Amino acid sequence: MKLDIAQNVPSIFYTDDLRLKQIVSNLIDNAIKYTDEGEITVSCTVDDDRILLSVKDTGIGISAEYLPSVFDRFTTVHHSIKKVYRGAGLGLSISKQLANLLGGDLDVTSELKKGSEFILWLPRNVAEESNSDTNYENEQQISIIKNWQDKTALIVEDEESNYKYLKFALLKTNIKLLWAKNGSEAMDIIRKEKKKTIDIVLLDIKLPDYDGFQVFQMIRGEKRDVPVIAQTAFTQSEDERKIKNAGFNDFLAKPISLNLLIQKMEHLLSK
Repeated sequence: MKLDIAQNVPSIFYTDDLRLKQIVSNLIDNAIKYTDEGEITVSCTVDDDRILLSVKDTGIGISAEYLPSVFDRFTTVHHSIKKVYRGAGLGLSISKQLANLLGGDLDVTSELKKGSEFILWLPRNVAEESNSDTNYENEQQISIIKNWQDKTALIVEDEESNYKYLKFALLKTNIKLLWAKNGSEAMDIIRKEKKKTIDIVLLDIKLPDYDGFQVFQMIRGEKRDVPVIAQTAFTQSEDERKIKNAGFNDFLAKPISLNLLIQKMEHLLSK
């Protein structure tokens, strides 16, 4: 692996380092996975008012017909021998959303059998536009900011990256967050917090022990009135009907729209 840092790259600029590491790590992991031979180059430079970070590989590449869907959730791209080589799952989709949240974007260029280049760009003067914590208030991504300092949300999510994504999205609302990695932990927290108030639950449908529907029924047995929003990567009409029929207060499809998340939470928290 080669590293190429241009001399014009500032030694310090402000952004969310955790989100940046998450994006870059995902891009490097993809490059390693799909480059059996050749090399991978990570480079960084400055172009006008943008900082550009590139992860370029000489791997199997992506054909032109599939490039437009690389950042779609659950995109799997196959070549003639049916080998999956790009976009399986939510990694690239979430990485692009995080890039947008940081005030930038994530682009890709590629040619089949010759390699791919993913380019992350961020505002060069982000330090002048935001505080040192994050460029959270990107108006194109989050236009609704609430103050929920007196509220508590329980997030039931087994994937740490998904939990951190929600934590990052809700940072400016000042809401207190509790995190459970599975249904058992969720119920332990609810029982422990019984004398206190959990104002809302964000519940992933796919969990490693119980499924979200089972956990929902257990929550209703302990705290009947707490609003519960289902989080699901499955968005077929049948799945939506199943969630509604189960009695969830609402649902969100992954990757989660940040404005929609806050809108739905506001609707339920204001009741």
